[in-house]
Amino acid sequence: AMARKVAQLQRRGLSQRAMRSKLMGNAGDRSIVEAALSQTLGERGDDPALRAAISKLERKHLDRRVLIQRLVGKGFRYADIIKQIPDNL
Repeated sequence: AMARKVAQLQRRGLSQRAMRSKLMGNAGDRSIVEAALSQTLGERGDDPALRAAISKLERKHLDRRVLIQRLVGKGFRYADIIKQIPDNL
C-alpha cells in the first residue's frame, strides 16, 4: 500500500523530499516510509524526477524565476534546480 502511494506521488512530479513529508504525515513511521521510498525509487534519487519536471515546465515557456519557484514548490532543492536548468532560460 505504501509503495502504491509513493508511485502515485511520483506521478504527480513531487520530489523525494516532498514525498517523504507527505508520507510521514500519513504513516508516521519513518522506517516504513524510508523503506517504501528506497524500494520504489532506488538509488536514483531526485534527478530523473527533477529533469522530467523541468522538461514539462519548459514547454510552458515560463520565465526562469517562475520555473525555479514552481520547482521549489514541488519540493526540489534550489541548488539541484540551478545545476539542472540551462543557463539560456
